[in-house]
Amino acid sequence: MTTQSVAAEPRGPEASTASSRQTGNPSRQRLFTRLALFGILLVQALLSARTIPTADDDEALYIRSGHILWNGVQHGVETTHWGMHTYFSGAPELYPVLAGWIDSAFGLTGVRAFSLLCMLSATALLYLATRRLFGVRVALWTATMYAVLPTVLELNVLATYDAPAVALLSLAVWIVIRSDKSQAYLLAAPVVTLAVGVKYASLIFLPAIAGLAALAALRRCGRWNWAAASRVVVLPALVVALLGAALYVFGTAHLDGLRSTTTNRVQSVDTARTVFDVSLQLGGLMFFTACLGAFLYARLDATEATPGRWWRICYGVLLCGTALVIPAYQAHLQTTTALGKHIAYALLFAAPLAGLAIDRFIGPYIPNLFLYLVGAGIVALAVHGTDRATDLSHWYPDTTQLMESLKGRVTPEGKYLVDPNNPPKYYLADRTRPEQWTELTWIDYTDPKGQKLQGYEAYQVAIANGYFDLAVLNNHEGHDMSLRLIPELEKSGKYRLLETIPNKDNGGRGEFQIWGRI
Repeated sequence: MTTQSVAAEPRGPEASTASSRQTGNPSRQRLFTRLALFGILLVQALLSARTIPTADDDEALYIRSGHILWNGVQHGVETTHWGMHTYFSGAPELYPVLAGWIDSAFGLTGVRAFSLLCMLSATALLYLATRRLFGVRVALWTATMYAVLPTVLELNVLATYDAPAVALLSLAVWIVIRSDKSQAYLLAAPVVTLAVGVKYASLIFLPAIAGLAALAALRRCGRWNWAAASRVVVLPALVVALLGAALYVFGTAHLDGLRSTTTNRVQSVDTARTVFDVSLQLGGLMFFTACLGAFLYARLDATEATPGRWWRICYGVLLCGTALVIPAYQAHLQTTTALGKHIAYALLFAAPLAGLAIDRFIGPYIPNLFLYLVGAGIVALAVHGTDRATDLSHWYPDTTQLMESLKGRVTPEGKYLVDPNNPPKYYLADRTRPEQWTELTWIDYTDPKGQKLQGYEAYQVAIANGYFDLAVLNNHEGHDMSLRLIPELEKSGKYRLLETIPNKDNGGRGEFQIWGRI
């Protein structure tokens, strides 16, 4: 391996200086790196131009809930009866309220633009953290690979909790790596606490961030040091204290949401093999490249790297191991739900070692800007092309035509059965109230005899009694309850089919059926 390899570069702030000396012009080197990073972020933004034209179920739920919560605060109305704390995967007072504010000013496009800004920030912070560790070239490769991951591109355009949570985690990682010689690493504690509040699942990365804080300090002192190692305990303890204080102030109801969506989530039916197969399709290329980078980093001799071999082994195991946490946990839950989004969290930690591996093999052969751009393009195409890219334009069916049709059919007094559930509540908020809509996941119906019914029987009896003014069902594979209730509408004699609207998503073609009471 040549001495031009990234591993031979000085670490930390000296790395960029050394690279500048290689070019003989420090100002030109700085200009190149800034332009390269800007180009990477621009490509990330442009690749996110494809998007679903209407809000998906989660986006509509979060934004609509934010409006409800903020209106409740403004008018002094208690909103706990909505039960958001029991099933949201983050504190309802944080992201949903922020999304509601942005939506009021800029609409759905503005909320999605906020997600893009968060993910661009995550890529930039990942670049800064990697530059601190491995130098400029590795940082550029790392940012290039992460920016074009299909899972990252998905989060770029979804108005959900995930983008701000990833941005906060990347900020925490940068803080602990940057604070290798000072106590400023403690600033990561409130950042991690906020990330956990935004998305409860962020808590699973706290040990990794604490480990990075300790390894950063141990690397600087060059030997075992209790003050540095204590960061593994101090940082989590401070985060736990801050979370405890937040629960004391805002109430312990958030623990119900944490349990129902994260720690004690109801297990699904996906096998562990299915979970790992999907994980490999979405992030396998970067993960195995990171494992190669960890192996190469551990193999460096004393003349090539300042940190000792055991430090480098621990560093590689920590980052690659963290990338496996999400697939392992979702395999335990037997679900692939949201796995595509969660892979972006995991690869945030593996990406620096993947960048190191790329630079180890390609870096020595790139003497100028043109060849770097060619190499970056090849790497970007490999990562983006090999992983299974999510076709965002068909990830969720376009409900534009459906909403236009419903506008002329709903009133402030009607009762409506609907699948999908949240988009009508979001788009028709000026014409209806949320309690007018009945979803297909839960119903509490009292028949004319005063008997309370729940579940499928409740839907059957409600339809037989003509309880709903409209029923909007999705005749599409995977929408099992809709498929079961369509025959009930047909045989009830109380409803007739008013309109069918074709729809399409990654699962194939289907149709929305609008049934009206006779």
